[in-house]
Amino acid sequence: MDATDAYTAGHSVRVGYVAGAIGSCLGLTPLEIRLLQLGGGLHDIGKLRVPAALIAKQGGLSLDEYRCVMEHTVLGERLLARIRGQYPTITAVVRWHHERIDGRGLPDGLAGAAIPLPARIVAVADAFDAMTSTRPYRGAVLSTDEAVAELERSVGTQFDGTCVRGLRVACRDGAVLETARVRAAQPNRLADYLSRLVLGGSIEPPVSLDTELG
Repeated sequence: MDATDAYTAGHSVRVGYVAGAIGSCLGLTPLEIRLLQLGGGLHDIGKLRVPAALIAKQGGLSLDEYRCVMEHTVLGERLLARIRGQYPTITAVVRWHHERIDGRGLPDGLAGAAIPLPARIVAVADAFDAMTSTRPYRGAVLSTDEAVAELERSVGTQFDGTCVRGLRVACRDGAVLETARVRAAQPNRLADYLSRLVLGGSIEPPVSLDTELG
């Protein structure tokens, strides 16, 4: 999944780990945290259906290009429908991680608590990783404190305040970024399976999450 461009190498796994750390600070159960980590790890799976040239494009996108890229939320949800089993947490993350608290997000314009909590958490983790990771067409990355402060400025418009506060707590010991980077170097079996499914055609029979993660 992360083979689409240089920047996204490891991004999905880092997002999954950071999302899990936020969830832990918010008091989620171990199962809820595990599903949240999986959802974060798969949040951009729909980009496998978006032209690679757009994903890797440096600089700004035209309006049509932006709309095409943002279709990855709906496309990802469709890909997940090919997996046996019901995992609403993961599906919610994939479809709604680009929604905004003020209702101006995509794809459905959900607002506030109408956005499922896992999707609100992953939205914060996704933005945090984007601000603290190196991209070839962008300048210096932000420190942990700088990134959290930037997210706090968008509380109530783009991000959920409880989730951002959870990130602030998770970052207090300074280990979240480093651990996320270490985790990114480890294999993500479910993401690899879905990549093969999309890039290599149909693989029958579909596997369950329990089978693939076991």
